[in-house]
Amino acid sequence: MTWRAAVVVYALILSACSQLTSTGNPVIMSTSTLPAPGNYVRGQSDIPARKYVFLEYRDDVTFGGCDGGLLDFPGYGFDGKDLGGYSGGKSDVRMKRDLPVYGYVGVAVYQHGEGGGAYSYLVAIQSLPLSIDSPAFDNAFESLGFISDKPTLTPYSLLDDGTAILSIGDTDTRLEPGDAWKFERKQKPRADCLVENTLILTNYGLLDEEHVHVYPEYED
Repeated sequence: MTWRAAVVVYALILSACSQLTSTGNPVIMSTSTLPAPGNYVRGQSDIPARKYVFLEYRDDVTFGGCDGGLLDFPGYGFDGKDLGGYSGGKSDVRMKRDLPVYGYVGVAVYQHGEGGGAYSYLVAIQSLPLSIDSPAFDNAFESLGFISDKPTLTPYSLLDDGTAILSIGDTDTRLEPGDAWKFERKQKPRADCLVENTLILTNYGLLDEEHVHVYPEYED
């Protein structure tokens, strides 16, 4: 990675530290209004050359009456045009050298209230289907002695316009560029602690190659 690319990546990651609202204006859908997946070939990507689809799976967590701790490990940033970061920041999602890259899934947690900060990483889409655990509930709830269920995201197929055919938990659907799915929940793991989660999956569509500044971290 050149020093110019490194500067871009660093600037985008820094922007993630203060990115407390979703980028852009996605059309939000609830689980009850998600469309059927339609026709597709399972395991196939038709993403054009020199373009990458970008999905973001993020959880905004607000703590009331209890401290969720401080998060300070953003692994990527997206400003609505440019994506920068490190793909494979978690050891179990590192990239494979012998496979192409069709796009990226940004997995992020943003904490509000008592506790704060951001934790995020990028997963490269190199093969389909691809199963990705929810960003929600792992770290914050574990510190409170409470583990919630996790709606898993599984992309099955990618169409040439950036539409993703996928499942959210047990629901099969299609998410077109500019669309998003939203899930909200309030829980009280303790009598003095209210935890509010807003989980949003957004399809930001296709990014041109020149707007993708991702440094790969490969498997050994």
